[in-house]
Amino acid sequence: MTSASSASSAPTTALSRIVVVGIAIVLILLPLPAGSHRFDAERLFAALVALLALLAVADTGGAMRLDRTQRCTVLLWLLWLLWLAVQWLPLPAEWLQRFAPASYEAYARVAAAGGSPVWRISLSPLDTQWMLWLSLVYGVWYLLILCVVRTPSAARGILLCVIASAVAQAVFGTAMVMSGLELNAFGHKTAYIGSATGTFVNRNHFAGYLEIGGALATGLILARFANAAREKRRLRLWFRDFIEALLTRNLWLRLGLLVIVVGLVASRSRMGALAFLTAVSVGSVLFLGFRGRGGRLRGLFFLITVIVIDGVLVGGQFGLDELLQRFAYFRVIGDMRVTTFGDLYDMASHYATSGIGLGSFAYAYPQFRSASVYAFNDHAHNDYAEFLIETGIVGFAILASLVTLVCGRALAIIAQRKDVHARGVALGGLLALGCIALHSLTDFNLQIPANAATVVAILALIAGLSPRRRQSRTAAAPPGTESAQSTSPVPR
Repeated sequence: MTSASSASSAPTTALSRIVVVGIAIVLILLPLPAGSHRFDAERLFAALVALLALLAVADTGGAMRLDRTQRCTVLLWLLWLLWLAVQWLPLPAEWLQRFAPASYEAYARVAAAGGSPVWRISLSPLDTQWMLWLSLVYGVWYLLILCVVRTPSAARGILLCVIASAVAQAVFGTAMVMSGLELNAFGHKTAYIGSATGTFVNRNHFAGYLEIGGALATGLILARFANAAREKRRLRLWFRDFIEALLTRNLWLRLGLLVIVVGLVASRSRMGALAFLTAVSVGSVLFLGFRGRGGRLRGLFFLITVIVIDGVLVGGQFGLDELLQRFAYFRVIGDMRVTTFGDLYDMASHYATSGIGLGSFAYAYPQFRSASVYAFNDHAHNDYAEFLIETGIVGFAILASLVTLVCGRALAIIAQRKDVHARGVALGGLLALGCIALHSLTDFNLQIPANAATVVAILALIAGLSPRRRQSRTAAAPPGTESAQSTSPVPR
């Protein structure tokens, strides 16, 4: 038997290593130009993904064996792209009247006013066309990582790059606030003065990126604690082992997590801090309860140090009071996002059957905007509502199925694998998805390419891991068949 981290039947070539390094570099670069929420940045991302995909095809010849779960996730990506294409393509008016009555009514009003509309589900075809193209890029990005990052150690290396990028964002964002320079990717900030934003424009998207990095670091650390030997009964020995564990293999991860938590505090993002605290605490406690083995007390003590030392003692020096003040009742109730929730419910009730086309929210929202909402919202400030409104029940169900499959895979890996890298990737990824899932209730992190592409990468890294340990193929193979089997790529 060989460990899953070392058993890879597909040989690692120089070209494949270049592609893996390229994936890491892209993930690091994504947040720099305002979270890549710019047309030029999205085009550059697409070009880099296409280049890496071509290198990967040249390396593998396009042949890659996927297991049933992996094939299902790829199929769901294809169904997602197909549904977006259906939303964008011209359709007969009779079909639209039957299957997308809300869109039919909108185009019928145009026809009644003397126009000659092209009947579609999408109410903003150019925006849907762009989002279809961007979704295709995300799909290729997913498949690229699924097929190229073949070992748990390589997947962990990718996550370490994301953590390092989050640490750099936290350092830069916090330094800009504490120094008073207030710079972002494009010079002096014009919004969110006094809140850390890093190279992002919005503090909530900055916080969303830090949540991902912090959750990944927490998962990697806890995976090592869970694999530790049984707890020492004597307090002095127990404490010595705990400190030794932090100061050896986990030192840099622990310091990085400290910086990320400080950055979250400095962002003054209410939901960012709440989502991170809730998802990481609940998820980690559940993990330690079911799979902690001899490291439960160490893991719980580690979580306590993160909350008390990182969040309260150190974070108190970087604006914890200002963050807590934003949780005051009158400030929460007075938040305009709360006012828009009723509008979102009305829109979802009207358009949920087939959606209005991905990217069309800004076009349709003014018809439902309450008089008390004075600002122009180009996004829903709720990713669930926006996806439901724009892609309907069909699109929402496809996305939910994809995420559910991957989360099920992560749980299976945590339950069955003993490899610390595999378990750390699964746990860290699951905690990161939990953070974004909670934060998406009040923000639109998944509309920002840097955050969305990082989430897609995490989904691919988890889906690419096998929930079972793999036997040595050369040991079990009949004589003369080793070389043939060793060149057949398989899921790791």
